[in-house]
Amino acid sequence: VSQSRYKFEVKTYWVFGIFTGIILITIAVNLFLFFSLKDKVHLWYGLYAFSNLFLLLSYEGMDFQFIYPEIPFLSNISRYITTGVTYILLFQVFVVFVKEGLLSNRIRWLVRGVQLFYFSLICVVIVVFNYNAETVWGKIFLFRVLSISGSIALVTFLFWSWREYRNGHKPSLLFFFAIALLLTGSIEYVLNINGWYTGVYLFPTAIPSNMQICLVMEVVVVFFAVIS
Repeated sequence: VSQSRYKFEVKTYWVFGIFTGIILITIAVNLFLFFSLKDKVHLWYGLYAFSNLFLLLSYEGMDFQFIYPEIPFLSNISRYITTGVTYILLFQVFVVFVKEGLLSNRIRWLVRGVQLFYFSLICVVIVVFNYNAETVWGKIFLFRVLSISGSIALVTFLFWSWREYRNGHKPSLLFFFAIALLLTGSIEYVLNINGWYTGVYLFPTAIPSNMQICLVMEVVVVFFAVIS
């Protein structure tokens, strides 16, 4: 049993190592493009991809294991914080990518509202974990709020990206496909944490989960949209 467990862990580290390498490459390329072209969309994407990297690692506890093993408090809140920050940055990348001046006032206000909502949730998470670290129901409630609201935000994002594509912004089609990938993994994850198991895996070993696979695929597709 210990030998099989060892092989399982080695395989897991290899897969996550490859995923980490892919995301780091997208970050490096966009930082290079930012300093070369002075286009802020590449900086925002770099921050977004970096947040996704932490989100990917936090779901397996690898951020705590390899980055800050001496700070357990960060391990407790990292999954919540990175989820909120990732959605804030995703909407920011889209706004800058489409060019904010081309968006309607209603969409701009909605984007800022969504970002403010996630920023508020992040603040609530920090307070709850700092002063009520043993409140299990609070943690479960906050995580479900983050997960379910994330799926709703992605559906909205899907609609906006398709709308921009139909209005003539062709690169938005890549955003549409990227969000569709992330939404697929997100919906299954929300179903799973609420007790409904789909039993559908992209890989038989489920290392990593469908959510994590879709997350990396989405980062890559958005990368091609940004550099196109």
